Amino acid sequence: MKPEITEIIGGYLFEWTEVALTAKASRIHVHQDGHISGMLQITHNNGSKPIRLLPTSQFNFSSELTRTKQANSLKRKVPNLEIEWLDIFDGLGEFIQERELSGTPSIATDTETEYSAPPLLIDPLIYKGHQNIIFGEKGVNKSTIAYALALFLASPEWDNPLEMTVDSKPLTTMVLDWETDQRTFGWYLNRLKRGLGCPSATFYYRHCRLPLAQDIELIADDIATKGVELLIIDSLGAAAGGESGELKGSQSAIQFNSALRNLPGVTTLILAQTAKGGEGQKSIFGSVYFQYYSRNIFELSVAQENEPGSLNLALFHRDCNFAERHKPIGIRVVYEKNSISLNRRSVDLTEFVGKIKETTAILELLKSGAKDISQIKKATGFKEDTIRKSLSRLKKRGEVINLSTGMWGLQSKDVL
Repeated sequence: MKPEITEIIGGYLFEWTEVALTAKASRIHVHQDGHISGMLQITHNNGSKPIRLLPTSQFNFSSELTRTKQANSLKRKVPNLEIEWLDIFDGLGEFIQERELSGTPSIATDTETEYSAPPLLIDPLIYKGHQNIIFGEKGVNKSTIAYALALFLASPEWDNPLEMTVDSKPLTTMVLDWETDQRTFGWYLNRLKRGLGCPSATFYYRHCRLPLAQDIELIADDIATKGVELLIIDSLGAAAGGESGELKGSQSAIQFNSALRNLPGVTTLILAQTAKGGEGQKSIFGSVYFQYYSRNIFELSVAQENEPGSLNLALFHRDCNFAERHKPIGIRVVYEKNSISLNRRSVDLTEFVGKIKETTAILELLKSGAKDISQIKKATGFKEDTIRKSLSRLKKRGEVINLSTGMWGLQSKDVL
């Protein structure tokens, strides 16, 4: 007696039509020691209504003892059903182990077929169908920027004030939020809509409590039902597990990525925190695998000095698998009582000295004219030893020149 088997998000659905029996295996997980566990539910249709024979329960598909024990339990529970329960459970265990340990079959890919580069939905921030990350410290307005980008994608023909090229049809967005609530999200969205002056839009909002990997089946169903194409994850820490120790290990990143792979064709914009550390270029908090799995990463930083009621921000392109890194993008955010407005601005790198490489900051500073080491130290706050090492590297690269007066200047105009 062989079942009809359908692959579902996170598991499989087994149907034995001749005996009106259905088994749903979900949240399948392969453990490091090789055993496979998950949730199992068994239902029988007696002709009038489905009867739950096994409520959704934890099950070890690799354990002969577990399979035998459960088979005997159901044999006693429903003696009138002429079903070989041990064959049912052994078949489930054999299929799931074979499928989960074998992986995805290979696909022939030849050099004669023309493949196009991954398309950009918003140049250069969001690649279609891939993981895109914006990370930064608390209070730099990561969520505000993400919601604004979603508004741009909801009305791609609208001339947005950030002067970003949007190459997309109108997209439906869902926000997975571990940090606030739907009312707060709506308040932010209303203020942005008024400040930007953009067309009206509707987003789907889902407040989350469980890590993404544990809730992916219901989320995937919700996404499919609503026709969602852009998923904003706010934020990575809670979505991947929440505990700092877990985030620094590889397992949380692997599980998070595996969950996202259950959403083929969905574009993700992930908001992440900044790792703790000293001055200079930062990285994403948690395992380095979060960075490896993402295809496009920007750091959002705030300028050292800002006027009351506004923030000067810059998006620094930290990593990209598909193209060269883009030059920094400047954004000015202005807060009113009932609105938030965004505008494009030029980036003065000296405003972000603590967020960029020392060599980049020095090159930017020297654009205004030659300076000696004491002047560079005063303007950047770098230590003298750091400045000398940076100037030495820049001189070897032919980007600066040591003048006879003890001043340092640019070797050429086109250095950045």
